[in-house]
Parts: sequence; C-alpha cells; structure tokens
Amino acid sequence: MTKPSNLIEAKRKKINIQFLTHVFKIIDNFFEFDGYISFNIFYYNEKYLEEVFKVLNKKYIVLHKESVLSPIAEEKFLDIYKNKNERSLAYKISVYSKNQKRMLIKGKIAEQKQIQVNGCPRIDYLYRLRKKKPQDKIIIFYLIEESHQSFRFFKIKKSLKKLQQQVLECLIKLGQEDPKLKIILKGKTGVHKKHQFNTSSFPNNFTFIEGGPGEKFLEDAKVVIAFGSTIVFEAIASNRNLVVPNFNGEYQKNKRLYIKMENKKYIINSKEKFIKKIKEYLNSNYRNKPLSNIDKKTLKYYLGNTDGKSGQRVRKFLDKVIN
Repeated sequence: MTKPSNLIEAKRKKINIQFLTHVFKIIDNFFEFDGYISFNIFYYNEKYLEEVFKVLNKKYIVLHKESVLSPIAEEKFLDIYKNKNERSLAYKISVYSKNQKRMLIKGKIAEQKQIQVNGCPRIDYLYRLRKKKPQDKIIIFYLIEESHQSFRFFKIKKSLKKLQQQVLECLIKLGQEDPKLKIILKGKTGVHKKHQFNTSSFPNNFTFIEGGPGEKFLEDAKVVIAFGSTIVFEAIASNRNLVVPNFNGEYQKNKRLYIKMENKKYIINSKEKFIKKIKEYLNSNYRNKPLSNIDKKTLKYYLGNTDGKSGQRVRKFLDKVIN
C-alpha cells in the first residue's frame, strides 16, 4: 500500500523524490547506469524510484516476483491495487503469469504495453531435477503456516494448527517404524522455530531446519509433504512424489482461502491413506514422468513456467529493454 493517504505523506513523498533525484544525479557522475532493476512493484522503499528515474530519463525495470495467491487474496489484492497504490511509472515490468498481468492491468497499476509475461526463472532448476533420481529414504515436510499470512492480513479467523499436528503424528509413527528413514521438517523463515515444537517426541531420524531456501531439499526428497505453499508447485515441476494433507476437509470447507489444486491426486483426506500413500511412494521406483495437462495448467496459471526456460526469456527481455 504505497499511495499517500494524507497531505503529510504526500509532502514526504515529494521531499523523498527530490532527495533521491539529487543523489542519483551525483551517482551518475561516477557510474553511468543504463537502467535499474527492482524485484517487487509494491516494495515501499523502492516505489518512488519509478518517478526519480522518469525524471532522470533512466529505464526503471521491475522483475516482479509475486504471483501465487488464493482466490480470496486475488479478489482482495485487486481492490488494494486500485485504491491503495498509484499507477506504475516503470519502463517495463516482467511478471510470472498471465493472471498477474491481468491483475496489474485491471487494478490500474500498469498498462498492457508495460508488461511482459516471462514465467518464474527459479523454477528452471526444478525442471532440471526431473532427470535426477532422488534418494530412497528421505521425506521432507514443509511445515504449514498455522495462521497463514493471508488469514492475518484479511483478519480471517482460521488456524491450520490441528492439521500440522496430525501430519507430525503420522510422521512420528513412520519414523519409529523405520529408523532408516530420514525425515526433514523444513520451517519457513520468520515463522517456524524449533522451540515451538515438542521435539522430545521426535525420533532420532528427524531433522529440523528453521529457515533458508526450501527448493534445494527437493533434489534428494523421495516424498514431499506440503500445504498451501508455492513449494507444492515446485514439487510438481521437479517430478517429486507430492502429498497434500487434507485430513479435516480444509480444501472443501475453505477452498477460496487456499491456492487452487486442480489435480486432486495429490490431496489425501485421511491419516490412514496418508501413511499408506507415503509407504507406497517410498517403495516405488523413480520414473521421469512428463507433466500432465492438468499440472501444466496449474503451473502456467501460478508460475507461467511449463518448459524450464523462463530464465532464457528474462535474459532476452533484459537485453532487449536495456539495448
């Protein structure tokens, strides 16, 4: 929400732009840049640079990295785009998906000619993982955000604490049954801390990781467990065995609150089926299966990358824009 809401904020914005314009004029005497790149069109500390570089006749480019939103978040954010932000003055904007492009245009943030859909470059690495066989005994559980950020932002009183505890109970049982298993609990940075959990109940084959990037653990994972997170799509792109717990009918009861899961084969509705499915995957042989049409549709909608070539598209986009 970057639009000034009163006269004081408007005055601060004006002073800020004057100051930054002066600073970058001085910088230009030492380093003559062709353009500047930002990575989020709504990042407050960078938002006014659009106007600075417009004045300086420099190209301001945004490689916008937000696109994974639940249906209710899409609806609410569209309203925020329209009423809490001003039109972008960026020279060009690269986005992950056609849906995010549609939202930026409909939300009056940018015009069609400013925006190009290139997909998510980070996913390229995951497509390369499809050729790599995972290790046989590794399960990774990407811990669930009990009070999801969209719940807090939109003041929705929902909790996924029960679901997370149920998953942990199942994994403890699996870990006790087979000490050779390696079970990784991957926390989200700033959300999950080890001291929040009853680690005394965890078997010795459990490993807790508090933060940092999560996609690197997909390389060796035979089974991936996730719910309502981008890692769901990353697991699909990397051809890993994905299990999405839905023990209490979370998706059926509140489907607008969570990212769309078109392919229902990943959704497991009971603890018994959950354990059975994990054992089935652990005992299966790895096969590099092609993406199904339904998975392609999902990946295209959220990440715009179904071929592992988004990095090439972004490189060509930048070459063209700068040159």
